[in-house]
Amino acid sequence: MRKHVALVAMFALAVPATAIAGVFYNNSGAFVSEHPQVAMKSAWLVRVKPGTNARFYSHMGGHSCPTLTDACKGRGYLVPGDIAVAAYTEGAFTIVEFTGPTGKQTEGAIESRLLERIEPPKPTAQDWLGHWQDTDERDIVISPTNDQSILGFVGNAMWGSHDPRRVKIGAVNLGDFGAYVKPVEEWGGFVSDLGDANEPEYRLPATAKQDGLSTDWTHYFPADADNADSGRCRASFRLLGSYLLVYTPLYVCGGMNVTFTGVYRRVAPRHK
Repeated sequence: MRKHVALVAMFALAVPATAIAGVFYNNSGAFVSEHPQVAMKSAWLVRVKPGTNARFYSHMGGHSCPTLTDACKGRGYLVPGDIAVAAYTEGAFTIVEFTGPTGKQTEGAIESRLLERIEPPKPTAQDWLGHWQDTDERDIVISPTNDQSILGFVGNAMWGSHDPRRVKIGAVNLGDFGAYVKPVEEWGGFVSDLGDANEPEYRLPATAKQDGLSTDWTHYFPADADNADSGRCRASFRLLGSYLLVYTPLYVCGGMNVTFTGVYRRVAPRHK
């Protein structure tokens, strides 16, 4: 994988990555990124009940948020029928992340009384297909193969592309992966990627090159495995309704601060 645009990208980048996805970060009392398997397994889907909009409230910082006060009140809200990923509850609130039709993400606290839990059906391999995006710096394309049970995953990520100074000096860090995944119900993963997916005209090699295709991903979490090859990109996936939860350890799938960790929505149709 390509680590960065230029060697200059290696200067002074050992800083914490920006906060990503309420499912993985800012959990009550701790950074959930330290326990990603728990975060992914614990997440659930909620839908706004009919009758009223559901306003976002801050759940971080001062003012003892979240509370029903002007100091904690956010600008955004969800409308009846909107579906979001819930991370945890705090008092009378549920912390959720929502991605709208345009790809804009909103994360915060919503009154739990305005939400109902929903259970999506178990996905088939076809439900994974499409172009998925977390932010404009992270996307994953999932494609079919000759074997309907095996899917091709190609991911590309950046860090620093919104900083004009970094862009000017070529200090935008890059990450990528290419791998085959054989999902088991809503879970998938790979223990080692298959090369430089960021190269022009990249194509995945034969599926026989991929290790771990017979793994039961419902019981094995490759991104956090002690015996995983630390020199290669590895990842865990959970398809939760219309959301794709992704976790990769920081740095192993790209340059400094690059990660694919996040909550993705499909932005392009499935290609069967």
